[in-house]
Amino acid sequence: AKKSSGRIAATHVETLAEDTRYIDTLGQAMSNQLSSYMNSSGGSGASITAVSSTELAALNRDLVEAGLDGSYVDIVSKVTFYLPTGTLPTNVRSADKVLFYVEQAISRYPTLCCLFTIVLYDETSRALTVYSPIAADAIKNTTYQYQQILNEIVRVPQSNSSTMSTSDKLLWLHDEIVAMAEYSVGRTGVYAVDYTPVGAMINNWAVCQSYAAVMNQATRQLGIESYVVDSDTHAWNVARADGAWYYIDCTWDDTRTAGQGKDQVRHDYFMINRSEASSTSFSNGHTLSTEYRSHFSEVTGALGTGYDGSTYFPKKENITTQMGYTNGSFYYSKDNIVCQWIRSTNQKGTITGLPTGTSRRVSVLDDKLYISGSDGMYQMSPSSTSVTRLDSLAYSGMYEAAGHIYVTRGESYYIYASSQTAPSSSLPPSASASSIPIGTPTPTPYGWTPTPTPYGWTPTPYGWTPTPTPYGWTPTPARTATPTGGIPTVPPTPTTSPYDPTAITPTPYGWTPTPAPTASPLNPTPTPTSSSTFTAPGKTRITKLKNVKTRSAFVKWKKVNNVSRYQVQYSPKSTFATRQFRNTLTSSVTIANLFKNKTYYFRVRAIRIRRINGVVTYKYGRWSASKKVTIKK
Repeated sequence: AKKSSGRIAATHVETLAEDTRYIDTLGQAMSNQLSSYMNSSGGSGASITAVSSTELAALNRDLVEAGLDGSYVDIVSKVTFYLPTGTLPTNVRSADKVLFYVEQAISRYPTLCCLFTIVLYDETSRALTVYSPIAADAIKNTTYQYQQILNEIVRVPQSNSSTMSTSDKLLWLHDEIVAMAEYSVGRTGVYAVDYTPVGAMINNWAVCQSYAAVMNQATRQLGIESYVVDSDTHAWNVARADGAWYYIDCTWDDTRTAGQGKDQVRHDYFMINRSEASSTSFSNGHTLSTEYRSHFSEVTGALGTGYDGSTYFPKKENITTQMGYTNGSFYYSKDNIVCQWIRSTNQKGTITGLPTGTSRRVSVLDDKLYISGSDGMYQMSPSSTSVTRLDSLAYSGMYEAAGHIYVTRGESYYIYASSQTAPSSSLPPSASASSIPIGTPTPTPYGWTPTPTPYGWTPTPYGWTPTPTPYGWTPTPARTATPTGGIPTVPPTPTTSPYDPTAITPTPYGWTPTPAPTASPLNPTPTPTSSSTFTAPGKTRITKLKNVKTRSAFVKWKKVNNVSRYQVQYSPKSTFATRQFRNTLTSSVTIANLFKNKTYYFRVRAIRIRRINGVVTYKYGRWSASKKVTIKK
C-alpha cells in the first residue's frame, strides 16, 4: 500500500469556488451513501466493515514509516464509498490528493462525524475507504447523538438571527465549543476519536482537527461561509464576516493553567485579522502548509482589518470566561464581577446587588442568567433588577454547553439545570435506547445533583475497547494517505503574566510517551533490551525489476538476516524527492497504479525493530543502489 508522510498538492489547483463545488459534491455523495446504509441496514453505496487487529497494526507501522505518530489504538471500522464520475477533479488520482477533499467534507457534513482522516483510494473503481474509531454497529446511534448536540449549540444564534451579527454568532459558537471540549493531552496511546468531530462533542476530548471540524459544521449550519485550514502541524478555521475573512482558533483559546477549570475560555485567537495574523505570536503556529496556501490563496489574500484587539470588546477586555447571550447582550464574569456587553452601544455594564463571593461565574440558559460562586447559586432575568438565590452551596466553576449548565464542586462537573430544548433521548426508528450514550436530559431540580455528566469529563469510548494489537502484516489494497496537517500543536499554556504566546514552543502532542516495559507481541517478556546487542541490519540489493503487467512493476531483492521487514521506495525522480513507500515482510513486491510511459526509480532497505526499555525502536539498513524501470504496459 502506498503511504505518504504528507499530502501532495495537485498540479492544477482549483479556484476556491471550484474547490467548494467538489467538496460539496464529495460530501453530499458520502453523506447520502452513509445515510442510506444506516437507514436501511445496508442500503446502496457505502459499506461498513470491521478493522482487524492485524490491519490496524499494519496501518500504525506504515504511519511510523511515513514519519507520523502511528500509535492509534482505537481504529475499529472502515466505511467504503463508491464515488460517481465527476465527484473529484480529474487531476485528483491518488489518496494524497483525495485527502484534502475528504478532510473538508468531514468538516462540513455532520453525517460524516464518525470518520477519521486515514483513507484508501482506488482510482480505477473510484472506491474511497475512510477509517473510523467508532464500531460499525455504533455509527448510526453515535451520528444521531452528535447531530442532536450540534443542533443544540446552534439553537441560540438561529433563534436570535435578527439580533445577532455574524461575528456574534461566531462568538457564541466559539465559546460553546471551547467550553465543551478538553484538549486531549497526556492520554496513554493516541486515539483517532480525538481527531473526529465526535471527539469534541461527545467524548469532549479533542485535538485541533476536531475543534476545527465542529466549528466549521456549526458555522455553515448558520449559513456563514467558512473552512478548515491547516499548517503542517495544526488546524483552525477561517470564516467570512462583513465581507472579509478572519481566522478563528478554538484550540488555542482552550488553554488553562493548573487549577483552572473547563470554564476558562480565552478570546486571543478569535477573529484574527490581517495584522494580527502576521504577528509572531500567531504566525509561529499558523503558517499554512504548501497545499493549503495553494487552495486558499483567495482567502489569505483577503483577510479583513476589523476586530482588532485594541477595539474589539472580547479581546480588548481580555475576557477569559464563556460569554452567554440573551436579549441583545453578552454576559460574562471577570474579577468576580458579573458583566454585560451591550451590543447596540458597545458598552460595558455590571450586575449589582450580589453578595461578595469568589469564583463568580455567569451562564445563560433559556434567557435566564445563572450566577454561581463560593456563596451559592443565583438566578435573574436580564429585564429584572432583582436576583433570586437558589441555594447556598459553594461552586468553584460553571459553564453552559448544548443546553445544559454544568457546575463544579470539588474536582468534577455536574449538570445543574437543562433546557427544555436540550438533546432528548428520543431515538431514530431502529435505534436501541441502551446504545445511545446520552442521559435523559429533562430539567433537573435547582440544586446540586451528584450525577456524572453525560458528555465527557471522563473519556468514554463508544462501541470499542482498545486492546494491544499484534505486529502482523497484511498488505492493504489501493493507496493510503493520512494528513500531517491537522496533527495538533498543543494549545499554548500561559507561562508568563500577561499571557505571552511567543514563549511557547508547540510540540505535536505536548508529551513524549516513555512507558515502562510491558509485554507485547514484540517483547513477550518485558525485560529491558541492551542497545549494544541491537544493530542496524545489513544492506540489501535489488536483483530483479521489471514491468510485469498493466501499470505495475515487480521488484525483488536479496534477503537480509534477522530483519523485521523491508521498505521499498519508488519515485519518478532519481533523487526520490517524492516519498512513496511500500512496506513488506517478503523480499519481493508488486507495485501497482503507476503511470504508463513513465520511468520509475526503486530502492530498498531493511528494518530491524526492537523494544528497548519499553519503547519500540527502529534501526534502518542502508538503502540499496537504485534501479529504474519504464512502465510500457
